[in-house]
Amino acid sequence: MGRNRVWYHRASRDVNGATLRIAKESATCRFVMIDAHTVYVDDSGTDGKSRIVAAAFCVSPVNKWQQFERKWNAIARHAGFKHFHMTEFAACRRDKPCKQCVCGKTSLVDHPWRNWSTEKRKNVLNRLAGAVIEFVEYGVAIAHTKQDYEDHVKNSPARLVAKDPIGDEHFTYAVQKCGGELAKWRAEKNIEPPLKFIFDLATDKQSVVLPSNLDSQGLVF
Repeated sequence: MGRNRVWYHRASRDVNGATLRIAKESATCRFVMIDAHTVYVDDSGTDGKSRIVAAAFCVSPVNKWQQFERKWNAIARHAGFKHFHMTEFAACRRDKPCKQCVCGKTSLVDHPWRNWSTEKRKNVLNRLAGAVIEFVEYGVAIAHTKQDYEDHVKNSPARLVAKDPIGDEHFTYAVQKCGGELAKWRAEKNIEPPLKFIFDLATDKQSVVLPSNLDSQGLVF
């Protein structure tokens, strides 16, 4: 789930009478949730140096997100960390500290897992993953290389005859594919209430494009 974080609303955008809220990160540990089923959207690889881009959705009603928050924070207190990011966790170990710790940009306060044993690392990671499995009703993720998108999607002749709009960027396309799977799940489960989406740090362009793409899939009402 990325960092243990606060969400507050940076912007609200109306899409056909519904509100899609773009979220922004803060320093402390708490989720501010909204009504109906809430979809947490995260991404990876959107910077220019990354060869692969990925997007993921986690979906649950508010009461389950609140239970998840309590469980996550209890694990964090017991393990001794305030913020958790999988990339930082994987890169910083007792036998091989990360570059940030070596050069002094981060410390044990930031990366307490640097001193953890292999057994503790596995235990904490399993407990965090277990919390996601316990309280998330539906999850989907997609990853693709940026070159594959350029060759087989963006510049494909088939795009000219596609019935639905296709994302113009690597990230928006990945989100759109996740949205398609979410729409199928929603139809199968006969979920009627509106979906509310919470994004990680979104650029101004993404805050305009993403609502339109999700609306085209019938996910925002």
